[in-house]
Amino acid sequence: MQVRSEHETAVLRGHHARFLIDSDFNILDANAAFWELTRLDPKYCIGVGFKTVYNTFTDIKLVEEVLADARDGRESSCGAVLTSSKQLILLSCVPHNHLSHGKCVVGVAMIMPHPKDQAVRDDEYFAASVSTTAPFRVTDFNDNWARLFGFSYPQMNNRSIRMLLGPLSDVQQFQGLTECIRRCTHGECAVECYCSDGAHALIRLKSYPVCTDDGGVSTLVIAAPLGAFRRDGAP
Repeated sequence: MQVRSEHETAVLRGHHARFLIDSDFNILDANAAFWELTRLDPKYCIGVGFKTVYNTFTDIKLVEEVLADARDGRESSCGAVLTSSKQLILLSCVPHNHLSHGKCVVGVAMIMPHPKDQAVRDDEYFAASVSTTAPFRVTDFNDNWARLFGFSYPQMNNRSIRMLLGPLSDVQQFQGLTECIRRCTHGECAVECYCSDGAHALIRLKSYPVCTDDGGVSTLVIAAPLGAFRRDGAP
């Protein structure tokens, strides 16, 4: 039976599932909530690579980018599907200097809340589904979204969501949103968006990562107009 030092116990104390990995991403320890969340047996996982929690739909490159960021001294986070669960897990990682192992990473894993999976078809929202990889293509959208921006299904389907940008759009704000989409985390920005006839308005866009029916990950983007659409030169 593993005996934790007082130092290690303090690191793993707190809410949610917590884990400690070394600089090579091997699991050094974790709390009971982590083993319950991942459905793994600590007897077989202590000292094993963190990849033991991956499954077919885990974006390994993204997860290990986050782990490497934390190992190198930067807080980092992403959403990922892990183990046999079809739920999206938010991984938040911070650097940690371990008394015995030197550079390590402490991570917190928690089930990520999200709106109704079918919101893209819900009349309550202006909603679209967007892929989590560049160029962030729109894969589905509801009638409200189509009416708001004036694009037909053939015009927008499988096109980058960047098609909503125009001369007055704050590209940096929008890039912050697409980085959240890439990392499968919640994001929000207010940006000038353009519809098919050239009119534009300030739109609040919020991103919510969701699990797809097959166990993968997509992003739900919900739009909320902050003013009326207008044309250049109009008040």
